[in-house]
Amino acid sequence: GHMHSYLRTLPVAKGEVDKKSVKSANHYHDAQSPVYIVSGGAGCDEMNFVADPLSLIYSNIINSSSPYDFGLGFGTANFTTDRVSLGVLDVANQTAVHWVLYDSFDHSIIDEVWLTKSE
Repeated sequence: GHMHSYLRTLPVAKGEVDKKSVKSANHYHDAQSPVYIVSGGAGCDEMNFVADPLSLIYSNIINSSSPYDFGLGFGTANFTTDRVSLGVLDVANQTAVHWVLYDSFDHSIIDEVWLTKSE
């Protein structure tokens, strides 16, 4: 079998979080390390999905661990969920991109993050 899940990390390289660029849980500015987004949350519910409010898993503390860290290192996961979902990346301008993860069942925003850089 396989697992449908979603993961967004903090800016991280070689297991080290770029804490200086983390302005909030949903805004990273001038990150010197990549942000990994694994969007495997099966976008189609195939008419079999029953919403379970307990299925959300949050890890919004920089030093927290996640069962879905995909080997990137302890404390690198910022947000994880196993909800059926769909992600949209919007390039707002030359200095900002906005990522939004939508719940496929009720269309609510499950996760979002702004990645910005200085001009």
